[in-house]
Amino acid sequence: MEERNNNEETVKIPVSEYKKFLKAQTRLEFLKDYTSRSNYSVSREDIAAIIGFELDTEEE
Repeated sequence: MEERNNNEETVKIPVSEYKKFLKAQTRLEFLKDYTSRSNYSVSREDIAAIIGFELDTEEE
């Protein structure tokens, strides 16, 4: 039988949601590392590409 820490709670979610959250966490960790190592500002385009969304290129 698996022993659990009394301070640790578990939550049941669908595997598809878990995979989505894991992918987002991985992308954010990569963005954090990329930003920490960058000597210059990180561009909006880089952020969008790393996080995984399309940037609206239309000028406001």
